[in-house]
Amino acid sequence: MKNMLLKKIYKLLNIIDYLFISFFFFFFLRIKYRYLDNVTLKIETWKFEDLIYTHYKVFILILLIWTLISSKNKYYNVLVYKNFGKIKRYINQVLYFSIAVYAISGIKEEPLFSNDITLKFLLSFFCCSFFIRLFALYFYNYLLKSGYATSNVCVIGINKNTETIINTLNSKCVLGNNFKGLIAKDISLKNLYPVFQINSIDLNDFIKKNKIDKIYLSQMSDLGDKMIEQLVIFCQKKHIEFFLIPNSKYGDVTKLEIQYLDTFPILKIRMFPLDLSNSQFMKNILDKIFSFLFCLFF
Repeated sequence: MKNMLLKKIYKLLNIIDYLFISFFFFFFLRIKYRYLDNVTLKIETWKFEDLIYTHYKVFILILLIWTLISSKNKYYNVLVYKNFGKIKRYINQVLYFSIAVYAISGIKEEPLFSNDITLKFLLSFFCCSFFIRLFALYFYNYLLKSGYATSNVCVIGINKNTETIINTLNSKCVLGNNFKGLIAKDISLKNLYPVFQINSIDLNDFIKKNKIDKIYLSQMSDLGDKMIEQLVIFCQKKHIEFFLIPNSKYGDVTKLEIQYLDTFPILKIRMFPLDLSNSQFMKNILDKIFSFLFCLFF
């Protein structure tokens, strides 16, 4: 339910961005022609229909470029990145779209916009888009904190990372998860969390009673591989989302990255500084700044 709500918000943001592009495009185009009429002391004859008829091809091209860049950049995809991942997508979108708009304006026989109007168009659009996205994010977090669109989850099995997962589920309500209990053979954590011994409960009845939407299965846990396989089959039959909690000796799970060897998934330990996402983000920013400065001065 949480993901469905987030997808609807992103679809709404997509529509709003297209409306902003359309509005500011013709708004600043109107300003340009009013300025030209005033300078040449001509009576203003440009109507809105004239602007559309004259520049509709460029307008469609700008919308198409925005669509292609946002698709390539996964701008409207529901991703579980941290904040720097969202900022990276936003900066890439701003940079690539700005370059495209300046290029389109320059290749016309008569420039579409002057440089200052192009800058105002981009600043107006991205500022409005940014504040709308910010408002949507706060509204989404407010709904999650209010208990709307939350998912009931439980954890099955115990390994080295189980407590970290449970603490995250309990402490970060903005993730939209409502922790219902830990199911395991070992009940030593019963003083910290609601713990149920797997041999003494009916799992099907527990899921129905608590309306479980997601199950987190601990790998290499006290349950054993055979029981975990049975639980995976059970979740598939009941159409319940399930996630595997890796049993890693590395405390920082952000160093784990999923890669594929042909079609087989493997976990890669990111040990080098540039393997980490925040380091890659800073490197990309510096690369783009130096590239821009090089093109500007050389």
